[in-house]
Amino acid sequence: MLKLKFMEKKLHSLFFLFFLSSCYPAFAQNSNAWEPVKLDVAGHSSVNGIDASFQKSLCSDGEEVIIVKFTNNNKYPVTIKWYDAILTQGNTWIKKDNSTAKKFLNIDPNKEIKGNCSSDEYIECVIKLKDYLDKLSDYRLYAIYRFEVLEVKK
Repeated sequence: MLKLKFMEKKLHSLFFLFFLSSCYPAFAQNSNAWEPVKLDVAGHSSVNGIDASFQKSLCSDGEEVIIVKFTNNNKYPVTIKWYDAILTQGNTWIKKDNSTAKKFLNIDPNKEIKGNCSSDEYIECVIKLKDYLDKLSDYRLYAIYRFEVLEVKK
């Protein structure tokens, strides 16, 4: 009987440790961590040799932004095209899909680029949340839609 109680306590301890370890990512989220961007309906963050990730950030002027990073893993230069989308806490997608909202970037082979608040270089990769949301607290997730990768022919 004593042995059974001991085994039961060990089992409870193991379940508790498993529970904690499975919940750890939820507790350990860091707003400065890079998260994968969903580039297609299947949820892939890598399409045709291009990896994409983002992080929610605060610029030096206090503005809340999304910084996007793209990596071209191809052996050739590419042009990427996309539209930005923001998911709200109410599960509503906010996107601008008019011709002026479409973004374009050229990326050299085996190169990583990312937005930067204090530079105009890759300004397409800095998304100001106030341009999409009336209340910044409504932000839930950033995504890219209608993503295209085109090889640059020389």
